[in-house]
Amino acid sequence: MFIYMNNMMHTYDFIVIGGGIAGLYCAMELSKSHKVLLLEAQDRLGGRIHTHQQPRYEIGAGRLHSSHKHLWSLLKRFHLHTYPLSERIDHINATDGYVPQVNHYIEDMIRKTTHTLSEEMRQFTFEEHCRNVLGKEDTDHLIQARGYTCDFQENAYDAIRMFRRESKGGFFVTQEGFGEVIKQMKQSTKATIHLNHTVKDISLTEGMYQVDEFHAKKLIVTLPVQALQQISFFHHPLFQTVLTIPLIRIYAKYPSPSWFEGLPHMTTTFVSGQIIPIRDGLIMIAYTEKIEPFLKKGRPLPKKELKKKIKEELKTMFPFLSIPDPEWIEAYLWNTGYHAWKKGVNSENIQKEIQHLSPGLFFCGETYSDTHGWIEGALETAHKVVKAA
Repeated sequence: MFIYMNNMMHTYDFIVIGGGIAGLYCAMELSKSHKVLLLEAQDRLGGRIHTHQQPRYEIGAGRLHSSHKHLWSLLKRFHLHTYPLSERIDHINATDGYVPQVNHYIEDMIRKTTHTLSEEMRQFTFEEHCRNVLGKEDTDHLIQARGYTCDFQENAYDAIRMFRRESKGGFFVTQEGFGEVIKQMKQSTKATIHLNHTVKDISLTEGMYQVDEFHAKKLIVTLPVQALQQISFFHHPLFQTVLTIPLIRIYAKYPSPSWFEGLPHMTTTFVSGQIIPIRDGLIMIAYTEKIEPFLKKGRPLPKKELKKKIKEELKTMFPFLSIPDPEWIEAYLWNTGYHAWKKGVNSENIQKEIQHLSPGLFFCGETYSDTHGWIEGALETAHKVVKAA
């Protein structure tokens, strides 16, 4: 009798693995009428959404676009505020020096490379497509000006769809930080939440999923592909259809008035990748997928070495400015920054097939979405799963 009661206490209608915004959204919505358990490996919810307080800045996801309807809906629901970002982007490289308003060049090149869309474009990367349309020189300049390389590694079909969605409207940030969205969602859910729980084993017996000591008829998995691969239950070729792209963000605080007063968002061919001034001497001094120069033994450089590295970079980029040492500097490494569909992959078919691997098993999250690299990708897939479940 005791064993039976103990099993009942550990049985749920749904188990959600992963406490990023996709998993939290599923838990929040499904717990309105079902018994739901959410398991999260870290000591906090939010996944790649993480807002630092005092001073406030985004360690993880930083922006949203006008087209991100699911995220806008949540911001409205929780009465959060946004403000628009300037469209201006300047660029610095070793050959041309400082190039102002390179965003106009980017827009022109993207327009030329996205006006046609066909199925065969799935068979090569967006970079290969750009070389066919623009030639090598303009393609290289476009990649450098954009500040992101992963968009060009994605298959051309999915990359073009992404660029088309972003062609109208603009980008925004939240006044309160995206961490406030996670806080409000947590307060709104009736689900049972277990933090610091790394899932070790999953099995399916007679229509019931066992996840470690817990049981449920339905299982929702919201993990990035690197985490999926650590669980033997999920070894399937469908999970090999996306690239995993790392990212590093480095923030620094300089004395006010700051040396970068009045400078816009900048991209660069130097290792910093992107430089984004924020406010009151605070700046994202590096934001890049090229993480190796900022790492030692797989971790961010020690503070002293990091300061030296950044100082050398800035001296090369701004030789005529006198730049003081920062008051502090912090680096944040994301081994899984975002994902991209590989070439040769039909993303629409993958998204359908992945939901039919096993009865009652659902997948959602940015990993297998149409909107890679954005919170919206996680939410659009979570909406579909909640509706289907």
